[in-house]
Amino acid sequence: MTSIILLFFHCSLLCFADTHKIFCDEPMVDEASSSGFMYCLLLKQTKGFLFLCAFAILSVLLFGWELSTVMQRPFILDPTILLAHDLPDYVANAKKYAFQPKVARILDVDVRYIEGCRFDGCNKDVLFLSGASFTYENWTRGNPSILDMSLAGGFRVIAVDLRGFDLKNGKKDDTAIIIEKVLETLKIVKPVIVFLSYAGRSQSSFVFGGHGKYFDQAMGFVGVSPRCPRSHDCFCRLKIPCLLVYGGNDDYLQNILLRKIPIGTITVIGGAGHAPFIDQPKVFMKILYNFLTHFLS
Repeated sequence: MTSIILLFFHCSLLCFADTHKIFCDEPMVDEASSSGFMYCLLLKQTKGFLFLCAFAILSVLLFGWELSTVMQRPFILDPTILLAHDLPDYVANAKKYAFQPKVARILDVDVRYIEGCRFDGCNKDVLFLSGASFTYENWTRGNPSILDMSLAGGFRVIAVDLRGFDLKNGKKDDTAIIIEKVLETLKIVKPVIVFLSYAGRSQSSFVFGGHGKYFDQAMGFVGVSPRCPRSHDCFCRLKIPCLLVYGGNDDYLQNILLRKIPIGTITVIGGAGHAPFIDQPKVFMKILYNFLTHFLS
């Protein structure tokens, strides 16, 4: 935007200089040129005023652009905090929780989900969304699992299976409404949304898709190996806590690092693939727990 404004200003000055040369630098041939001479005098008198006006307009435009850039600047994380604090023992050694599968009818689709909360008045709602090739059961793998440790940390967890929806090819308004209806049906308030793989399409549409009102319904976002390029662009614009987590062995990671993602919003887990919460559950939970407790308190 700045370069466009400067280019426009430069072109304006060139046109101004050419006009001044045509009417003021050419010698007078006869009295018929008196109109050009009068124009030259007028132009000389107003030259300074016009230049100041142009400079003032340019300054206002640049200031407005810089201000909008600052206002849209994303919430940048300090990655050292995400790894600096170890998991509490009661979280790292959480007991296995007996989740009971449930079904909710959402947009004419039977949506399977599980939920749980170990304590009255849980700190936050954490919504786990699976991708096209995953189910909510993936979040329960391991002993303890990510959901077990999240419960022990004092959070209400909800894991939803989105396989009944076409996340890869669905319209953005439809995928946005999916999450809205999930929140409404399951009575989820201001959640932290953790989405995996192609569930990132729903997340990006939820925030920036057709209605705009959804943005205030989430407290933060954690993208786990998202495969939707638009979700990365969304993260560059978010002003609430958000994080992208990738496994170091994920073949998609290099494409992500080449994009203009703000420093500190990407955390890479070494020795993990497309599902780092399965390959390195304790490391993933350490990052997630510190994100939930230090950035969303």
